[in-house]
Amino acid sequence: MRKTENLGWLGGVYLATKEAKLLLDPVTAKMDEDACILISHAHADHTIGFTSRNIKYSTIETKRVFEELRGIRVKGFHPIRIGESVQLGDLKVKALNSGHILGSTQFLIETPEKTILYTGDINCVDTLTTEAADPVKCDTLIIEGTYGDPAYRFPSRETVYNKIVKWAVKAVKKGRTPILHVYATGKAQEVVKLFNEYTILPVVVDSRVALVNKVFNEHKNDESRLRYLKFEGFDEPNVHVEVTAKPYGSVSRSNVVVGRATGWALTDRVSDGCFPLSSHADFYQLLAFIEASSPKEVYVFTGFTDSFAKYIKRMVKVEAKPIPIVTQRRLLDFK
Repeated sequence: MRKTENLGWLGGVYLATKEAKLLLDPVTAKMDEDACILISHAHADHTIGFTSRNIKYSTIETKRVFEELRGIRVKGFHPIRIGESVQLGDLKVKALNSGHILGSTQFLIETPEKTILYTGDINCVDTLTTEAADPVKCDTLIIEGTYGDPAYRFPSRETVYNKIVKWAVKAVKKGRTPILHVYATGKAQEVVKLFNEYTILPVVVDSRVALVNKVFNEHKNDESRLRYLKFEGFDEPNVHVEVTAKPYGSVSRSNVVVGRATGWALTDRVSDGCFPLSSHADFYQLLAFIEASSPKEVYVFTGFTDSFAKYIKRMVKVEAKPIPIVTQRRLLDFK
């Protein structure tokens, strides 16, 4: 008897049924030309699907960030809002908030046989710019494992926010300019909002951060919009804080204090000016998310795939493994 579903890794998470083919967050330009592409969010390692000729779905925010950063327009695009569903053959796909960055989504997929939840990258706590991802009951859960190791238990958001603000204010009081290195998309908007809300410091950003901030403000009301100055061509305030996506260590100016915000700070040997602020869920938040979703099986698709799957089996008592590779033999069943 031929299989009615094919699920696994084929340069991205691949799902095929008799009537539809989906490819979620492809990481290679070589992809099944008949597959519909689902793009969960605007980080560069998830957006190569926008460059394909395939039909593609994402939130408008995700597409807009990609277009601003790449300077190109996406073709063959179909918008899907968070909370909305689309029918693709015999598959019903619903976009859900993932809590990761502006416009980021999970995808809940109803097949003729079961429900599949693909998390994309998730964050399970509220931040100044995003709301926590909500777990959803499903049969099969496909979850990230970026921080799927017990070494990663993040401090509360409030604790990290407090440390960042104190670090910046301390630098300013000493007559130095604090410069915080972050990802242009997601983390940058969060820390700009942090300085807007809890300090009176003017915030200056580089060109890439400014592009994403522009899209962020397009989709927010007046109270939620970011206040910032562009680094290029601005009259430098005597006192300010800089937020940049330039590589850490690239600043060679004098009279500055340099820091960075990343979840990897928990295992970084550099402590001063290194803050464990992440847009991902930590190990324990991931486990709690899995428990709340009550899946019958779990696939891990990135990060600590093997070891995290073992932790899931032992601690959550559910079958778990890295997402399997789709072989050519399996593909032939769906030609």
